[in-house]
Amino acid sequence: MNWFTALAQPTGVALIGASDTQGKAGRLLMDNLANGCDGGELRVFPINPRKAEILGQTTYPSVAAIGSDVDLAVILLPAARVADAIADCGRAGVATAIVISGGFSEVGPDGAAHERAMLDAAAAHGVRVIGPNCFGFVNCVTGLNASISAATPHAGGISIVTQSGAYGMSAVTRSQRDHIGFAKVISLGNCADVNETDVLAALGDDGETRVVCMLLESIQGGRHFFEVLSQTTARKPVVVLKTGKSSSGQRAAQSHTAALSGDVAVLEAGLRQAGAHVVDDGDTLFEVAHSLLLQPAASGRRVGIISNSGGVGVELTDLLEREGMLVPELSAGLQEQLRALIPAHGSSANPIDITTDWSRFAQMYRSLIDALLASDEVDVILPVLLHRSAQMPEVIDAVVAAGECQGESAPDKSIHACWVAPASADEHRLRVVDSGIPCHVGPHRTATVIARTLRRERGKISSLPVPVGPGTGEADGPGAPDASDGQEGWADAHTVYRFLDEAGFPAAPWARVSELEGGVAHAERCGYPVVIKALRKDLLHKSDAGAVVLNIRDAESLRSTFRALEQKFQTRDFLVQKQIEGGIELVIGARRDPQLGPVIVAGLGGTLIELFRDVAIRLAPVTAAEALQMLDELRFSALLDGYRGSPAVQRAACAELIAAVSRWFAERPALRELDFNPVIASGTTFTIVDARIRTSAQAPS
Repeated sequence: MNWFTALAQPTGVALIGASDTQGKAGRLLMDNLANGCDGGELRVFPINPRKAEILGQTTYPSVAAIGSDVDLAVILLPAARVADAIADCGRAGVATAIVISGGFSEVGPDGAAHERAMLDAAAAHGVRVIGPNCFGFVNCVTGLNASISAATPHAGGISIVTQSGAYGMSAVTRSQRDHIGFAKVISLGNCADVNETDVLAALGDDGETRVVCMLLESIQGGRHFFEVLSQTTARKPVVVLKTGKSSSGQRAAQSHTAALSGDVAVLEAGLRQAGAHVVDDGDTLFEVAHSLLLQPAASGRRVGIISNSGGVGVELTDLLEREGMLVPELSAGLQEQLRALIPAHGSSANPIDITTDWSRFAQMYRSLIDALLASDEVDVILPVLLHRSAQMPEVIDAVVAAGECQGESAPDKSIHACWVAPASADEHRLRVVDSGIPCHVGPHRTATVIARTLRRERGKISSLPVPVGPGTGEADGPGAPDASDGQEGWADAHTVYRFLDEAGFPAAPWARVSELEGGVAHAERCGYPVVIKALRKDLLHKSDAGAVVLNIRDAESLRSTFRALEQKFQTRDFLVQKQIEGGIELVIGARRDPQLGPVIVAGLGGTLIELFRDVAIRLAPVTAAEALQMLDELRFSALLDGYRGSPAVQRAACAELIAAVSRWFAERPALRELDFNPVIASGTTFTIVDARIRTSAQAPS
């Protein structure tokens, strides 16, 4: 039996640390296990060497003494005794153990030693461990409650994975208050053995789980987690809340790429790239998961609002558009159709305002929802149930009836309701929810949740490419630095531009010179104007230091500039490049994250890059199609289409370059970071005019 089957569908459970004393966890677990599981097929074996009987059940001194099949153990012992208990479980053939006890790595070195001993015992005896220091596990479908919660959530299709026990408890509260149904609740605690990647893979294959809901304090699975996430979101929605996002622990950034792709930015970009619905708080986590259980993900950004209050309609419009959604004006033809359904003084533009014609509310809500479902102008239909309409049973009947026909008429559209009504009408809200329509309290919650149900274009996150270069067993690729280049740290300019030339990347014509006349000769070969850059190891941001001079248009100016820079920076090492004029300044960068591997960054570049911070991030490598999506995400992406007479950038060609850089970087483990900024883009021409590359003599593990 595999570890997940033993956890979710055990036939025998050993409770190690069972008790009959009220107020103790051992008694609570005895009651929970005794009361759980439909059909009564689960056998519970109390383990307590100091008792012969607990609550009328025979007690055993050890798991091995039971003599019957036991699949799952729940352990409530002090940390120092857990390793021996795990060994006992292994000898008895237990596949999975839930260690609820605390006192492990979360408390310091002594606890960490107990945790290592526990893991050694588990590895030696083939036992998988959930926890330690965890809430436990609940299978809401069967009724199995192997947790410290006295109640279980209602059964449904959401499975929640959390590293915080508080959210396991919250599942019970939200289930009772908002009629959210759960399949499984899994608390991982310290994630010492079974981690978030293991559970996600299991839930992806679990037929009872239709939506996966994850609260993650850390991601231990590294890049493999994102690979599994991408595979899972192809089959079912996954909603993720990542906590601990403050920047206090992030390393100081030495390059533009590092500054713009910090740990939090990379994690969230990877989650979205893998197709997850990313949220920022616990309430939204539950509400988005519930919405995706009840309705399809929003197939597009267009929202049609039906309201009996113009003011709330306008507020919702503002909130939705702030979240990146659209409230489009409806076509003349559709408006003419809708005008026949609403009062003469109403509005059919969107938001659709049905005013205060109370006697017709039920008829108007039903017919307007039906009309929007039948149109091709909106993706989400949003009726606002405001005060009087929310308190009218016939309006609730109409909305519910419209929702019941949704699957037949518009299976790709989603219906959400905005609820603005007193608590006394809450039974109506729950009736809407029970019919399969999410009903969000207030305009702000409504806009927040709908925006986060948007269906994302899922990128493929695969295992890293086979490295190329010396010693890999593969043919050497172009521009493949390794330890033989003698570079560790930021490579010198000559090495960087040699890499670019060998890789076939379009760099501005360049020459590294140490003599004035050599620079003049290069300028005359490539043509004026040129740029001269002083080179010195400590000049990472050369423009900020004044080490770059542009618009040198003749030999005399080049000679005088050469001498001035030589004196200012006390160097005779210079780079002379052809100056590329016109176009838009972009950045293409990459770095190797210690946990997630290669990351690609692309966006608006130049000297103001960190001020605008308009970049898109992906785990590398990416395809050209994914790179095209990155360009579409930029806030100022319209600049690429031509601005004030500048030629439009050929996006497809730009995407090809981004994808090529991502592959080149991903395939070369010795590359740690690169910064191509700016890349001048004009039409179909792209020219790298400044580049830095950081290498390592040894590839990362």
